[in-house]
Amino acid sequence: MKLSFSRQFTILATSTICAGTLIAGCGEATRSPGAFVSAGTGGSAAGGTSSTGDGDSGVGTGGAGDSGDGGQVGECGDGVTEGTEECDDGNPFETDSCMNDCTLPCKTDPDCDDGVLCNGVEVCTAENRCEAGPAADDGLFCATGMVCRSGDCILATCGDGAVQSPEECDDANRDADDGCENDCSWTCVSTDSTRDCTRADECEGVSTCDDDAATPMCSTPTQLTDDTLCDSGTKFCKAGVCTAPFCGNGIEELGETCDDGDNDDTNGCTEA
Repeated sequence: MKLSFSRQFTILATSTICAGTLIAGCGEATRSPGAFVSAGTGGSAAGGTSSTGDGDSGVGTGGAGDSGDGGQVGECGDGVTEGTEECDDGNPFETDSCMNDCTLPCKTDPDCDDGVLCNGVEVCTAENRCEAGPAADDGLFCATGMVCRSGDCILATCGDGAVQSPEECDDANRDADDGCENDCSWTCVSTDSTRDCTRADECEGVSTCDDDAATPMCSTPTQLTDDTLCDSGTKFCKAGVCTAPFCGNGIEELGETCDDGDNDDTNGCTEA
């Protein structure tokens, strides 16, 4: 007698509870869709399905999922401070507390130094902004042959307030008789006969130079009284002026015994 045997193959339905794992009772020769596959962020899962084998096959491994999106890199100017940015105010202005490259204008006072002496010492404020301090004094030397004037470094000249050779003084003005003349020389020097305050007319009186003061000045002279002899006795003072006598002017002056104001020698007063 001839015996016959047959082997029955059965397609097993996949249970949803078996997806992605292997659970006892699901059938050791059964593979679920996408088993043991995880998707990348924003990607998709891989792997397929297989039918039951002949009892000898194992569980397969699904393919790798697609690469997900790594996220957008932040940009300077988007208003969000991130990464290596020191600030990000979301605007294109360079005059505020955040520069266009997302760095702070300053962190300490030295960051603000512009290297210019005359416009003052810059400081870094609490808002990380540079501000100029008070301007340097006029007349301060800022470079060779140059001085500060109204916050600027300019070429030094007489009248700029800075004393430089050959100037004796410089009072920042061009006024005369104020101790420092408009050519930047002292008004008087007691040891200089040409500038010791001696008056051009001796009848003006005597004046002396006080050159111990910060601004040497001539003292105010006292005018000599009228008829005081001057010019070695050949003339006389009249209203502060050394004057020579003049016969016929109607004024009896030094050396005259009369002066009737005319040239008539028959009226008792002669020209002699």
